[in-house]
Amino acid sequence: MSATAPNSSTPPSPEELARARIKEFESWWTRVWESGLAGKTGIILVLAAFVLPFLFDVAAGFFAWFFVWPFAVNVTEKLAVLGFIFVVLTAIGIQVRNAANQIVTVFFLTRRRRAKRPTGS
Repeated sequence: MSATAPNSSTPPSPEELARARIKEFESWWTRVWESGLAGKTGIILVLAAFVLPFLFDVAAGFFAWFFVWPFAVNVTEKLAVLGFIFVVLTAIGIQVRNAANQIVTVFFLTRRRRAKRPTGS
């Protein structure tokens, strides 16, 4: 057995378990996509459901900006509309941050492992 080979009696690390789970999930998505029209339709519907909250927040912000703002007469009403738009934009920011965090986590867990170089003198 080489010095860089893992010991077969040691249990896999949590990172290796997560990596294996993500790889298995990725292969499952591929199999579903390649299964035919029903698989493609199902995946598109699931991805649309993932995006729906973001699209709803964007639509609510545009609605408030273009349809409610012109009817806001005094400062209090305008502040209420701006407050609502701020809340919607904050929700969008949180959704984008969470999506980016998930992407980075998946990239980290599915990265290729490089063999460690032996340290020589």
